[in-house]
Amino acid sequence: WHSEVASADVLRHETGDEDNFSQCGQFFRQVLDDGARERLTDNIAGHMSNAQEFIRQRAISNFAAADPSFGRMISEKINRILQEKGSSQAHRKRNVQPLYPPRRLPPKGSTPQCPYGFSSKL
Repeated sequence: WHSEVASADVLRHETGDEDNFSQCGQFFRQVLDDGARERLTDNIAGHMSNAQEFIRQRAISNFAAADPSFGRMISEKINRILQEKGSSQAHRKRNVQPLYPPRRLPPKGSTPQCPYGFSSKL
């Protein structure tokens, strides 16, 4: 490992009064145009729709703290995605393709053999 030892003093710093949202809100309102806001919120909502509910709620509240319409747009899009997933999965028949090449199972009671000739002592 390292032959030299490093050490330092650690100081605690209160961060409760930091502004973590205004710069993001200004970017959303003043830099992005309508199309860019739509693309950004589509992208975020698409990925967040796969997260657990409590994580989605926490993230949406952070986006809404930056700008209320930012949080609202993401929330509405997530709800729409989840509704579409629910209705499409309920009515969708799984279309499973056959394996290619087809899988060959060894006969019952026999020891499976590697197709390349390798053996295992397990």
